[in-house]
Amino acid sequence: MMNRTRKQEVVADFKDKFSKSQATFIVQYQGIDVISMQRLRCELRKKNALLKVTKARLMKQALKDVPEIDLFLDDLKTQVALVFAQDEVPAVAKVLAEFAKNQKKLKLIAGFFEDKRIDADRVAFLSALPSHEVLMAQIAGTINEIIARIPRAIQLANEKQSGESASVEVVAE
Repeated sequence: MMNRTRKQEVVADFKDKFSKSQATFIVQYQGIDVISMQRLRCELRKKNALLKVTKARLMKQALKDVPEIDLFLDDLKTQVALVFAQDEVPAVAKVLAEFAKNQKKLKLIAGFFEDKRIDADRVAFLSALPSHEVLMAQIAGTINEIIARIPRAIQLANEKQSGESASVEVVAE
């Protein structure tokens, strides 16, 4: 049993982690063995995310002052954990979705992203988005393709302009 001081520390820790996170997800983990939970935690750490478990009452207390949080707090019941995504939200959502697919006992309940509660379907949608690195590579590839086509476009414009001036000379004769 936690004493009052320890509970206050836990609440302060959850407040801090929530404020530093780009998104927070609620997962139900009831029935998952310790080894599987450790594997999930390890995968989440690789994506700069943390999975934290404590009493739902303390989670609610930590998050009660956040604007627009009411619907999210309603999901904090039974055996749930919070996953704090500090960087790549889609990458963290993907880890959770894949783990839930392989481990049927893990259920994505909801998330809190961009000051709104998102349901499990939205979390699944987020998990399908490409990572930041992939998006940057796609943008760079598109820019490189455009840059590579500019000289050819200039050449075609010059050829067209030369062809028009040649036809004007022929008509003038």
